[in-house]
This record gives sequence, structure tokens and C-alpha cells, in this order.
Amino acid sequence: MMEHFQDAGRVPHVFIRFNPDAYTDANGVKHKSCWGQTPKTCEPRVAPKQIKHWEDRLEKLRQQVRHWLDHLPDREVTTLELFYSATSYNI
Repeated sequence: MMEHFQDAGRVPHVFIRFNPDAYTDANGVKHKSCWGQTPKTCEPRVAPKQIKHWEDRLEKLRQQVRHWLDHLPDREVTTLELFYSATSYNI
């Protein structure tokens, strides 16, 4: 990541890591993966019971992207982890 920062002329960078899979939040609550498979072809898709949860995750991602487009980060490289287990920045 630091290499990208240097290659881009030392412009501050924000990396948002987005986990679409299962995770345990900071309160110990387990959240299921949003993914399932189509019955006939076994292709991956958002599980029907997880559509609302998936939409909520995407909205949190959109909010973060909007925030960082409007606010210059304080650090050279900022990394956020959305929906990961055992991290300080799960929303």
C-alpha cells in the first residue's frame, strides 16, 4: 500500500477492505455470510434470506466512500476493514 502512495505522488490514500462473508462483530455477535448458491447450477448469489443484510452492508460501504471523497484523511495511508472479525472498525 505504501508503494501505491509513493507511486501516486504521495497523495493520501484510503483503502477500504470489504468482507462479503461471515464475521463476528466487536460485541461477539456472529453474522452469516450473505452468499448462497442457485439450486440448479450452484452458482454463487446473494441468499434470498440475506438480501436485506447485503443491502445494509453495501449502504455502509457507500457511506464510507462518500465520507472519504469529502474528507481528506489525516494519514498518508488509511485502511478500513468493513465486516471483518476481530477488528476495531466493524460497522
